[in-house]
Amino acid sequence: MIRPMVGMGAMDFPRDPFLLPLCPCGGATRLSHVEPDPVDENRSLRTYVCQACDSSQTHIVIKRNVARDTLPRRAVG
Repeated sequence: MIRPMVGMGAMDFPRDPFLLPLCPCGGATRLSHVEPDPVDENRSLRTYVCQACDSSQTHIVIKRNVARDTLPRRAVG
């Protein structure tokens, strides 16, 4: 399910992007779900739900580009 975007744009959080966004009512939010962007494969949609008023916010987030070479290797043995 795709909901209307709330906010100003990709990665344009009102606070630190590593913290959960606050609801306009001032309540804390929780991450409800993550889904791929239907238009841009380099972005994902993160939907947060307010724990106080049950409203939702969806933010566009640019996906990290993690190369296979940077992943930790398993020890074989």
